[in-house]
Amino acid sequence: MFKGVRHIIQSEQDGFILGADFVRGIDSLAKYNLTYDILIYPKHLLDTIELVNQHPNQLFVIDHMAKPLIKDHVFVPWESYIRKLAKSPNVYCKVSGLITEANWHNWKEEDIKPYIDIVFDAFGMDRVMFGSDWPVCKFYNNGGSYAGIFKELSRTRQN
Repeated sequence: MFKGVRHIIQSEQDGFILGADFVRGIDSLAKYNLTYDILIYPKHLLDTIELVNQHPNQLFVIDHMAKPLIKDHVFVPWESYIRKLAKSPNVYCKVSGLITEANWHNWKEEDIKPYIDIVFDAFGMDRVMFGSDWPVCKFYNNGGSYAGIFKELSRTRQN
């Protein structure tokens, strides 16, 4: 039942993801067929691309779409880095936690839809997954439960 590992890289110093100890841990995951979920901010994407390129046999999941700066409507350089990551067939992307990057209490569909569209365009339907970000999602407006967030994000994708 144990499928993968995640460490909150977003809280680590820059360069952590390419450090010798971290890379040694990544090297050990593939032999056990475990995924590694990458929880990062956009500023970590360049190092993530390098890590992914160094480990073509390791399965990776980009959590929370690498937390794009939705509240500020920033796409650069996040979009180009996401598209580079998507070129690696061993990388998947999880649509989750987007509301925390938007205006928590006043987000609208049009705030997050362009980011979701980019991820689906880059990764395709087969390498995108959904996560609720529960229990954090309980604090969101327009959602609040796993079902509520799924409903909102599904509706966003359909429009």
